[in-house]
Amino acid sequence: MRLLTWFAAIALLVLGHAAPAAAADPQGGHVVTYPRALSDTDVREAFYREVLAQALNRTVAAYGPAELRDARVAMSRARLVEELERGETVNVAALPTSTDYESKFWTIRIPIDRGLLGYRVSLIRGADQPRFAAVRTLDDLKALRAGLGADWAITKVFEANGLPVEKSGGYEALFGMLAAGRFDYFSRGVTEIMPEYQGRRAAMPELAIEQTQLIYAPLPIYFFVTKGQQSLAARLHTGLEGMVEDGSLDRMVRQHFAEAIGTLKLSQRNVVRIDNPHLPPGVPLARKELWFDPTR
Repeated sequence: MRLLTWFAAIALLVLGHAAPAAAADPQGGHVVTYPRALSDTDVREAFYREVLAQALNRTVAAYGPAELRDARVAMSRARLVEELERGETVNVAALPTSTDYESKFWTIRIPIDRGLLGYRVSLIRGADQPRFAAVRTLDDLKALRAGLGADWAITKVFEANGLPVEKSGGYEALFGMLAAGRFDYFSRGVTEIMPEYQGRRAAMPELAIEQTQLIYAPLPIYFFVTKGQQSLAARLHTGLEGMVEDGSLDRMVRQHFAEAIGTLKLSQRNVVRIDNPHLPPGVPLARKELWFDPTR
């Protein structure tokens, strides 16, 4: 038992936090409550939840049983962060990293999707495709207005690079706003855009997937854990490191997103690279085994 507690403390130091003096007994197991999707057509969390379940399942011998639940109600990003701090209705979430989040939560610095969220393809109105085909540089892109969530990490990145943004507090509302011409494009991660488009094209036939551009900004998405639940954070770190080491995380990413990467023809697109000045220290960019470049 003392040996397991010692390993948990070492794992937390790797996460970038000092372990509290009284760590919870890891053999007691864990109840994990994860955010619920915002709607029946919101599939953004499905892959992250699958990775979370795998990390929990492979650490039963060391940390005891785990029960994975969905939160009772769906939450906006701002509400989710508040609830994650309390740790009562949700205690684990997958979020794009920020200095603010890393100060509030235990941070498992392994990009869950191997960095794919930073590769962005746009939903547009199909009739506007010629306008996007003419874009070659960041300055060209500044002539178009993006639609994004008001409290999303990528929104701050776009604004820091001088890209015009129309913001909305509602995820589902952004699709209708695009169709109505409120902005020119809705920037989506390559992990998100295919099911989002397929689930809405019957109701919004004017929408299309833009065919020529790929926007890239470093945007690692990590699991964040409520601060008081250090043994759970250590467990997830152990599980994810094991998945990196045996290649299972890489296989999950490739299997889950291979069709989207192929269909979107990412290697044939014009890449517009933008800076992310909000990246906190400690992003493991030097660990090449953690990252996947879908353009190669």
